[in-house]
Amino acid sequence: GSPDDYLRYTESALRRVAKKCALEVESIQPLGNGFFSVGMQMLRPAIPSGLVWVICKRIAGGLDAFCNKLVPGYRTLSKQIPLGYVTVLKKN
Repeated sequence: GSPDDYLRYTESALRRVAKKCALEVESIQPLGNGFFSVGMQMLRPAIPSGLVWVICKRIAGGLDAFCNKLVPGYRTLSKQIPLGYVTVLKKN
């Protein structure tokens, strides 16, 4: 996080690094479902642990699911700001 976050990988950057390292990309799966999920992660230090956190996280997930279904373009925009990626690589 800020102020010491010097590098963020995107899907295209991960593909480029894999190619440079002679690795084959089997899959790249973005984490998170939208802006509300990302916002929750940013607010994480301010939200108490336990039940309050679980409730807030579920509300954010529900709002993302609602917007993904009903708001045109939300899913496309959400894919541009994932929380991170799960990347599976294979050695050539």
